Amino acid sequence: MSVFKQLIEIPRRIAARLRDKRTAPRYPVHPDFPLSVSLRVLGTKTSGAGAAVDVALQNLCTNGAGIRWPGPVSLVRGDKAQLRLAAAGGLMEIPCQVAHVEAFADHARVGLFLQFTEIDTQRTFAGLLEAVAVGASLQPVPPVLEGLEARGRRIEQFQADNRARLTVWRDPATRAIDRFELDLGSRRLRGEAGGTRLEVQARKATARPARTVPSGPAHPAGAADHAAERRALGWIAANLPEAMPADLREFLRRFAA
Repeated sequence: MSVFKQLIEIPRRIAARLRDKRTAPRYPVHPDFPLSVSLRVLGTKTSGAGAAVDVALQNLCTNGAGIRWPGPVSLVRGDKAQLRLAAAGGLMEIPCQVAHVEAFADHARVGLFLQFTEIDTQRTFAGLLEAVAVGASLQPVPPVLEGLEARGRRIEQFQADNRARLTVWRDPATRAIDRFELDLGSRRLRGEAGGTRLEVQARKATARPARTVPSGPAHPAGAADHAAERRALGWIAANLPEAMPADLREFLRRFAA
């Protein structure tokens, strides 16, 4: 099974939203994001199809992608192409059209309009986008302590645009991270210092949209059927903004390896 299909379960209601690109926010992709990206031009107004060119992915939205094209570019608006996204042996190919080109002396910024032809590919892409969006949009918020056990620790919380919430416990004296919990839709990911075991817990919503409560037991995510959770966590960690604490990025990555 493709690594992308294992990434995250995307409800059909999310796929339905992908058809409206006018209000879709764009999320930056970190330069170190573990994704190989190339663009194959299928035909331009001045020439035929060309070979795939390795490009840098700069941002994503529900129906678009921004890339950095190396060197001079002959692309113009309307040219047809195919965007290829590869990670850990998985490959996703998306037909697209050049939306705009901004050329510079040694590179170009190219905007692509993604033209999904299969709903499965569209839903798979939504899984990738969710991981990118959560990582890029996590911001510090005042901690909501209801239902949390402080255990004498200092609590920090971060929330993403899609209401995903990351809670971090730190030693008040050393500021070392003790553990974390990441609420992602119907799942909660947990990890503690001193190990690398990622736990996954089912969650159900309460009357308050920002809060959820556990609805199932935690279990280790080392089995094959939970590899997607580890991968999603790794991609979220890789796309955290530079302003986020560096030790937090490394702490999360330990549970995604």
